[in-house]
Amino acid sequence: MTHENKCRIALIAAALILVLAGCRSRREVAAVAGGARHTADFFEAWEKRHPTLRTFSAKTNMEIRFQGSEMKSRVDLKIIVDSILQLSLQPMAGIEVARAEFSRDSIRMLDRLNRQYLCESYAELNASSPIAFNYYDLQAILLNQIFLPGERRITAEQYPRFSMHHSNGMAELRIDRPDGMSCIFTADAEEKLLATGINHSQTLYQLRCIYSEFNPDKQPAFPMRIAMEIDDDGDRALDISISFSKVERNQTLSLDFPAYKNYRKVSLRQLINSLNIKP
Repeated sequence: MTHENKCRIALIAAALILVLAGCRSRREVAAVAGGARHTADFFEAWEKRHPTLRTFSAKTNMEIRFQGSEMKSRVDLKIIVDSILQLSLQPMAGIEVARAEFSRDSIRMLDRLNRQYLCESYAELNASSPIAFNYYDLQAILLNQIFLPGERRITAEQYPRFSMHHSNGMAELRIDRPDGMSCIFTADAEEKLLATGINHSQTLYQLRCIYSEFNPDKQPAFPMRIAMEIDDDGDRALDISISFSKVERNQTLSLDFPAYKNYRKVSLRQLINSLNIKP
């Protein structure tokens, strides 16, 4: 694969990361209640094992299979929890070709190869998108956390929204919504989250995240590998494997974003079209 193609696929990966932020349906509906006391017990144990996280950073290697293409790229990940999430894609010798930044209400993305940038609020994106972009869901998926779609935190009052059952030493928490969307979380006896599944019965959209290779040296243990599979309309659309190294938590982070004064502003649709991504 040529250097140009590697960079192009890296940019495709950056654009597809935007899709992960929109893994819930646009229509807001109430969740179906179905919890019990043991659900509350699980979340209380979870909170004890997972103290408050302020910042997170890691070096990662990302492998992507998409539309018959495969690539590997280094991606630097930095997160100021509940505030900003930043990805720097560096497919060749640490040279950055794209940077994506998610805040709680907007997205910025810089495409150095095509000298263009994206800067839009979620409200602007949602006006023309069939999915609703959400910062908190993306953050939770990358940080190996259980989440309630679209919510910053899961409060004690929200525990009953989850149904729960145990099998072979595993706990499965599930939330089903009337619009056909379901989220399923699988954890072991030590409250380690092993898998997250999101599916929508009406669109046949599915996202599966498998967490593995937990590092026991630092508590809580963190998975050093995430395997993501995304199906759309019943067909495999994307595979992403993320391997973590140099994970640091609750360290002081300084995040900046490159100037894009001489770059051309584009919409998300224009960005995707410029990268030859099929809708």
